This record gives sequence, C-alpha cells and structure tokens, in this order.
Amino acid sequence: MTITNNKASIRSREAVDIQFKVVPDNTDVLGNQAYGSCTITSLDKGVSFANAQSAIEDVRNMAVNDIGTIITNDTGISPAGQAQSDKWTISGSITSVDPVTLSIFGVPVKAVNGDSGTELAVKLLAAIRTVMVEIGIFDTASIDSGDPSTLNIKFKDNQTHTLTQDIQYGINVTQTIVSPAKPGYGAWTRMGSKDITFDGQPTATTLHYFKRIG
Repeated sequence: MTITNNKASIRSREAVDIQFKVVPDNTDVLGNQAYGSCTITSLDKGVSFANAQSAIEDVRNMAVNDIGTIITNDTGISPAGQAQSDKWTISGSITSVDPVTLSIFGVPVKAVNGDSGTELAVKLLAAIRTVMVEIGIFDTASIDSGDPSTLNIKFKDNQTHTLTQDIQYGINVTQTIVSPAKPGYGAWTRMGSKDITFDGQPTATTLHYFKRIG
C-alpha cells in the first residue's frame, strides 16, 4: 500500500497501516535508519512507508535487554516494572426515572433509580470482570473490606493513569492512586551488592546487581 493509496481510505486499524513521521537524519537503528522506518515485515504486509508498528518494534528493541543480562545501579531498585493500584470510591445515588448506563472510567454500568454507591460498586465490579475477560486492562478488582462503596483496582500495565470522572445522574466516582506505576519490564532477580571505591572518590559506592530471568 502506497502513501497515496492510503489517503483514499483506511484499510484497517493495525498499527502497520498508520504512517509514522520519522525524525530527519535519525539513524538510531543500527546506525542505518530512523526508528519507524519501513522494514521487510512492513513490505510483506503491503506497506512501503514508515509506520507506527515499526516504530514500536524499533523502540522496544532499543530498550529491552535479553534474558540473562546483568545490570547494576546504586539505588537497589529492581529494573522490573510495577502496575498502578487504585481505590475507586462511589458516592451519591442514581437520580433517573428510567434505567441508565453509566460510563465509569470507560466501563459501562447499568443502573436504576435509587442505586447507592454500595449497590453500584457491586455492579461496577461485575462489569469490570466482564472487561477483564473480553479485553484485559485490569489485573485484579475487589470491593474494599472496609468500605463497600470502594473498589480496589490493580491494572495489568505499568503506565500512569490519572482519571477524572464527571457526576452522572447524581453519582460521582473518585480515583485515589494507592501505589503509583513504576517504569520497567521483565522479571529480575537481585544477585547481590558490592562496595566499590572509584578513582578520585573519597567513599565507596554500593552497586546492586540484577539479572533478568524472564
């Protein structure tokens, strides 16, 4: 598919069909070409221009170390990522004569007049479990043992998610980030640490060693 042909219609939602604007004079990929440039895999799919899928693959290859790689740092913090954990608290009650469908952070929840935060928490949890099966997104979800109008949420990814929720039919949902997301990837094991005094430095630096195992 050429750029000209692609302007006429969108063939699919695949990232390989989305044109990517490369950085001029960039040669980050093996000193040969810019990240996102067309590759043989792109060409095999009928795409002859720089594309989003190629950019994603290139950036991943630059950032991710192979299993067995050992890295060091002076913080002692694992290179592994960490998912964000939230509390979602529902307040108010539904004020609508007719049944309604709320969109709670994008999750559709059916409700009826008079539904309280506690009742909606149960319905939201059921809706989230459906999303978990059909799409993913959530790693775990449960109703808080100390507050039945609050859900404890953990995501599958390690992006930072700051959500805002408007009041709908008398209901308001508040997000509280309990544990922030942490950049990183893979599974790592801590091998140990070692104190090293570098030339010209008055004190030793403790270096921590981590090995990627998955």
